[in-house]
Amino acid sequence: MGKMGARLMVHPAAVTNAIGKLEQRDLVTRSMSPDDRRVVLAAIAPPGRALADKATEALNQAAFGLAELSPGQAAELTRPLRSIRAMVGDFNTADQGHGAGSPASRGGTGTEQATSD
Repeated sequence: MGKMGARLMVHPAAVTNAIGKLEQRDLVTRSMSPDDRRVVLAAIAPPGRALADKATEALNQAAFGLAELSPGQAAELTRPLRSIRAMVGDFNTADQGHGAGSPASRGGTGTEQATSD
C-alpha cells in the first residue's frame, strides 16, 4: 500500500491496517492488480461511496468549520492549501469549477481504484 501511504504521508502498514478495517465494514474492496500481482488495488464499494457522500454533505453543511468567516476570508485561508494540493497532484487544477474535495477536482470520476504497491 506504498502509493497510498506516500500520498497520505503515513507508513504503508497504517494504510494496510485502515483498508483492512474498511474492508471488514464492506466500505472498500481489495483485489490484486491484473498487471502486477505485487500490487493490491483498493476500490470504494457502494456503501463506502454512500458514506463518503454523506460525510461530504455534513462537511459542506458545516462550511468546513469556517462558518464564522466571510467568503473572502475563507478563500484567503484555503487558497494556499489549494496550491499545495495542486503541486502534489491531489487534483486537476484545470477543473476549477468543482469543490476541492470532489472526485472531479482530483481529476477523476469517483470510481477510481487506488493502487498500493
